[in-house]
Amino acid sequence: MVKLPEFMWTPDKIIAETNTWIWDPPGTEVLERADIYLSHRPVGWRSSLVHWSHCQTSQQAEALIEEVITRTQDAGKASILWWLRSLDEPANMADLLQAHGFVLEESSHILARDVATDALDAPHSAVKVSDIVMLEQSYTILHEVFGRPLPSQEELEEDLATLLGQPTKDSRWLIYIQGKAVATAMLEHPDRVVHDRVAHLGGAATLPAYRSQGAYRSLVTARLNEAVKQGQEIAVVRATVGTSEPILKKLGFDYVGTERCYSKVID
Repeated sequence: MVKLPEFMWTPDKIIAETNTWIWDPPGTEVLERADIYLSHRPVGWRSSLVHWSHCQTSQQAEALIEEVITRTQDAGKASILWWLRSLDEPANMADLLQAHGFVLEESSHILARDVATDALDAPHSAVKVSDIVMLEQSYTILHEVFGRPLPSQEELEEDLATLLGQPTKDSRWLIYIQGKAVATAMLEHPDRVVHDRVAHLGGAATLPAYRSQGAYRSLVTARLNEAVKQGQEIAVVRATVGTSEPILKKLGFDYVGTERCYSKVID
């Protein structure tokens, strides 16, 4: 665990923070109740997304799964992505999802460390996004790597206004190699955080041709430095097993927990 002044960060407390880490694009239809957070994202996003779910019994969970399937069909989405967090209930939720035709899509590990960067080096200088051209470059990288829909001009302008507005602490970063934007990432502070000393490192992507050149490491270092300036004390990241995780562990991040995403194609 990570020990901070006046607060002891146990794995459960860190995981509770990651459960607040929700991002929905403009135009998302959200269902939020005590038992679920379900997003039907706008045109261009093919899947409905369950961010978290809490049911006391297997019977309640069965009913919730059926409800989500029906709501996703009604929303006209092609599939469901259902994230299971370490604190989600019931404990057999994965088995129930699989019984309804869900399959394991991916696993992520929650990693955390303090934000001090004395021992880190940065092969490249990361640049904070400060205008609409840079913001568009960031989204283009995400589109090329993950297939995310590109935002409209209006959405870009709204996003930039939010990003540069005060008192937001969010920031988006770019790495340039030979003048080309090749990697991007975000430093986020979700509205729902339990403790405002937590920096969430997310939204990272590097163009395939420029991987293994230190871009991701440089983005991590830049965001940790920014978190120090903002007074944050701990950084948390969802790491993809086998890709970003080895890099992060070399940078001093420790394993906290596991999250799994199950998917189902809607007939």
